[in-house]
Amino acid sequence: MKLMVGETIFTAISVYAPQCGLSEEAKDGFYDRLIAVASEVSEKEVLAVAGDFNGHVGKTSDGFEEVHGGNGYGERNTEGERILEFGFAMDMLVANTVFKKRESHLVTYESGTAKTQVDYLLVRKKDRKLLSDVKVIPSEEIVAQHKPVVCDFKVKKVCQVKRKFIPRRKIWRLNEEQVKREFKDQVDELLGTNPRSASGSVEEQWKKLKDTLLTVTEQTCGWTKGPPRHKVTWWWNEEVENSIKEKRKLWSDWKRELVNKEMYLVAKRTARRAIYKAKTEAEKARFADILRRDDEKNEVFRILLERSA
Repeated sequence: MKLMVGETIFTAISVYAPQCGLSEEAKDGFYDRLIAVASEVSEKEVLAVAGDFNGHVGKTSDGFEEVHGGNGYGERNTEGERILEFGFAMDMLVANTVFKKRESHLVTYESGTAKTQVDYLLVRKKDRKLLSDVKVIPSEEIVAQHKPVVCDFKVKKVCQVKRKFIPRRKIWRLNEEQVKREFKDQVDELLGTNPRSASGSVEEQWKKLKDTLLTVTEQTCGWTKGPPRHKVTWWWNEEVENSIKEKRKLWSDWKRELVNKEMYLVAKRTARRAIYKAKTEAEKARFADILRRDDEKNEVFRILLERSA
């Protein structure tokens, strides 16, 4: 089972080991399969192997200091050694033995006067720092005689950085007839002379044209005063939609390690180019429609389009 908490992926493997009376071949086969499954879990994920191991790792860590935390319960048996050998092979530790607990918080199985610890949770040693507590809940039962083992992990909180708001000109208001007329009238007033007869260098003429269009846009359309409630999609088209869908799909596949990172980055760049192209073409078409008055204005706008391309 996989569970994503914040930016951390937890993978849990539930186990039920062969009982003491079964053959050595069955026990070896169980641990061989468990090693194969656990080895497939990415090192980037937090792995937890938990369940009824049908063994006793014992109270002390004798000979298995890297795997056993020294705070177990009872006497170690052969099956318990198999558990510790599995942990050693997989660079894992028995989380039940890490924290010092009273007896009632260590015993996982109780039947009559018999008490023992057979249910364990193993985690990778590199994730030891994430453990804050592991204990048994003595007042609860999951199945007959078995007590639940609860493990607390410390997960880094994902802090969302508040984006700085940048005001934008409401150029989409040029679709409104009244705003469109006001825009045309002001542009006519400020650029009433023949652009070809205007004095100054090409750079000066270009600057005047650009400043005029920006100023008129600000006066007639206004500025945004806060983040948009809904995304502005007046420039949206099928190419943009398909490229963004592909980018999102590859992002999901990359997180699941189905594709490499480069494939996702290529799709991301493709989506950005599609958005830029769609926005640019939509803005050009909008201004072209507004300024389509006469040949002189068309000539001015042609220069504007060439310089802004």
